[in-house]
Amino acid sequence: MKNKNLFVTTKKEIVYQNEWSSVTKTNIENENLKKEIFTTNFGKRSAVIVYADEKVLLTKQYRLLIDNFSWEIPGGRAKDFESFEEAASRECEEETGLHCTPQPLPYVHSFCWPQRKDGKPPRFLTEHAYHIQVDDPDWEPKLDPVEHTAWKWEPLETTESEVPFTGLKRGVQRLAKIIGS
Repeated sequence: MKNKNLFVTTKKEIVYQNEWSSVTKTNIENENLKKEIFTTNFGKRSAVIVYADEKVLLTKQYRLLIDNFSWEIPGGRAKDFESFEEAASRECEEETGLHCTPQPLPYVHSFCWPQRKDGKPPRFLTEHAYHIQVDDPDWEPKLDPVEHTAWKWEPLETTESEVPFTGLKRGVQRLAKIIGS
């Protein structure tokens, strides 16, 4: 018996692209229905948890996704030619001024922001996590004021409650296991 609920992709094209993301329009259909689906892809991403004395560096940034400011760890999109580790190192330096060789945190987070009430398309993300310990007690981050509004050292045990996204929370949990807190 033929399944009438199976969809077939009839056309797929990128309808918008910039340095950070792309929007793809996909036409699908079955015997009863034709649909257009729009998805936003933010590509491969890396993040690096910067920590010292059992405190985690958090930076404050406005996020359109939640339409608010949030505390986050340094990270961003990996360029096409970069490895995840290279992207984590570059993002850490761009966002904090810290030149580092991040260590792998055995954690990769993939997720999709579903279709939202405001009609914006779902977003797909995959993020690889790294960590770096700062040994200089006098080091302070040098933030890009266009991207971040503030920074703070948050105690490791309360960091998870300060960050808004599941992937960040799980990365912090992994770091706690690694450093034995």
